[in-house]
Amino acid sequence: MSLEAQEYLPMSRTIRYRTEDPIQNLRVKLVMRSQEGNDTESRWIMKERHFAWQEKVFGPAEFEKYKALASEIAGGKVKKKGLTPLEERYAQQIEQVAAGEALFTYVDADAFEDTTEFVKNVTSSPFEKPTPLAERMMKVHEKRGRHSELSEPFKMMYIVAQVKGRVDLTVRTEENDGLTYIMQEEVLCAIRVFSDGTVDMTPGFSPKPPIKVDPMKGGSYKAASDQGVPYRLETESGCVYEYWLENATEPADASEVAAAHAKELRFQQELFDKTQELRRNFVGDEFEPFTDSPELDARKVMINCEIVSARGFDLDHVYVQYLLDVPGNWATGDAPQLWGNTQVSRVRHKKDVNGKSTMDAVAHFGMPVELTLWEALKEEAKNKEEKEGEKGGGGAKRVPCMLLQVNSYDPWDRQRVLGYGHMNLPLTPGFSDQSVMTWRPALSQIGKMRSFFIGGTPELRDLTFAGLPTTLQGSLSRYGFSSESSGSVRVRSHCVVQGAKPAQPKDTKHTRDMLKAGAQAVADATHGGRQGREAVLMRARKQKDEERREEKRAEAHASRTRSRD
Repeated sequence: MSLEAQEYLPMSRTIRYRTEDPIQNLRVKLVMRSQEGNDTESRWIMKERHFAWQEKVFGPAEFEKYKALASEIAGGKVKKKGLTPLEERYAQQIEQVAAGEALFTYVDADAFEDTTEFVKNVTSSPFEKPTPLAERMMKVHEKRGRHSELSEPFKMMYIVAQVKGRVDLTVRTEENDGLTYIMQEEVLCAIRVFSDGTVDMTPGFSPKPPIKVDPMKGGSYKAASDQGVPYRLETESGCVYEYWLENATEPADASEVAAAHAKELRFQQELFDKTQELRRNFVGDEFEPFTDSPELDARKVMINCEIVSARGFDLDHVYVQYLLDVPGNWATGDAPQLWGNTQVSRVRHKKDVNGKSTMDAVAHFGMPVELTLWEALKEEAKNKEEKEGEKGGGGAKRVPCMLLQVNSYDPWDRQRVLGYGHMNLPLTPGFSDQSVMTWRPALSQIGKMRSFFIGGTPELRDLTFAGLPTTLQGSLSRYGFSSESSGSVRVRSHCVVQGAKPAQPKDTKHTRDMLKAGAQAVADATHGGRQGREAVLMRARKQKDEERREEKRAEAHASRTRSRD
């Protein structure tokens, strides 16, 4: 959401500015309006004040403090030797000030610390108090001072306002409905200037109000009363303060503005070039080759799998073991097979619309599995693939497969196999979400009792039997092997394929002629078949007509014979 679409801006947002002008030229215009009470009928009181960089404006508390100090110095109660240079200078300046102002400043020479600089609120409440740890850290900063040797040198300036805090219940007067407020100081803006010309403002200058267009007046205009989105401050008593910060610095000459703009563009370009150089050094300019082995030059497949969850299993404390089975025409680098297991997860029962637990038990894992495969293209690899296909699958082409074994492990150290399953790894680019159905060996009654009390279930000696075994000769048959259905495992995967572009036919005209000839042959065959069917139907109709005529002649001959008799 844009700043213009918000009701008010957050006071904690810090904006960094860069300037080439002397910081002494900085001028900040503060426009503030206050509303007593949180009702909409209360009237707003507007205030406006300009502040220069390091301009000291005394607030009510400082005015009373240094006014009393000046009186004591004039009366001889306090000697100047016991004062600091800052107190002596302020005591002299206070003689020229009539009263303290509600909008005032603290400059870099003042011993003022803003608590909001060290406390980062974790809630949106304006009444959040600093934690004990934050208070101790603030005391440490006060001892060390803002200008620590470990920090970058900078100068500070605060623009502060005296606002109405909570209601003082100990004092009651007849005026103002008997309400007396405890006045408190709130920092409206903190300005930090570094030696390299960088200026940090918290909060920054208010954004410019949007330009409104009135078609009845024939152009765009900006309402004078619209000052844009304000900053908002609300006290404990319900008093609301809204203010805007504007840059009131006098504009420089056009040549200076152009030079500053050119330097800013040059700085941005240097920063961009440096970022690009770091990225090139980290990533490189060339694509990564498929592999260093010349026999693996077909394509490279990178798969990021995630074993998401297991559902439908009847025991708790579930974990999944996986094994990657790779055929002969594929390679996985140094490791011919990849395996691993997930963490043990407790089963959670899903809830229905009414919030009641159902029998749908789910164990969540979120286990990532990263695979990198290479497919061979040479004739030797193809021959090896054909031989393995003849041995293990009747000549069918085998693909990399992930074998799954779902187990349970309870606090009594009882382990049980809950199901076996397998899935073919996706070899096409994109995203896939698969639900792998599992099975497990069926148990007898004695086996079920043994598994319930002491744990342990029949297991496969070779996990590849859950899919297509590599040592299989002939067809795969599980006849006589008793099994039963179990739950399912959800696996999500993202696949990226790196390979050469498929070859395109060179003679496109010859290809079009072949396609036309094939289409004509199909049309002729279809037409010829239609004509043949029509000829057969005509012969059948003629034969039926001949049979009917023969029957009629026979009936007529029989009737003439009966009439003669």
